[in-house]
Amino acid sequence: MGYFTKNAYTTLNFFKWNERRVMRVWLTVFVLGMVTTYAFSQGTIFQLRQPEIAQDSADKFRDWRSMFEFSLAFFFLPLLVLSNLYSLTTRRVNFVLYLFTFLYTAIFSYKNLQNMSELLFNWEKHFGILKDSLELSNTSFWVHIFAYAFICIFNSVLIWWGLKK
Repeated sequence: MGYFTKNAYTTLNFFKWNERRVMRVWLTVFVLGMVTTYAFSQGTIFQLRQPEIAQDSADKFRDWRSMFEFSLAFFFLPLLVLSNLYSLTTRRVNFVLYLFTFLYTAIFSYKNLQNMSELLFNWEKHFGILKDSLELSNTSFWVHIFAYAFICIFNSVLIWWGLKK
């Protein structure tokens, strides 16, 4: 990683990336990710509020939930790459960008779990036939949070180690 970081600086010069440009792109991706993920989050919650046939509502809920999880991961990766790129352009690790990248995923995951848990309980109570058919588990939530935290910490440590060499 040290060799890569040492030679990556010349690659950054070749593409003319400066820290202001990287920060502007990071902020754009962050805002776009927040808006898109929020829309999918609200859409997921809305699917359980519609008075439809229970199975149709459950299928729509699963579809919207998978789109929400995809958008969460889809915007997490560019934010992480841009955090790495910003650290390479400034030649020091910016832990704030890594923290906001992690908080983006953690807050949306937690918010969605809290909103959907209560709504899902009421929905299953209303349609008693599908008891425990849609699962929201706290274990899955914590596994995702620890995985996102590990990825952010691992990337920041690797960039720090590479810049140190």
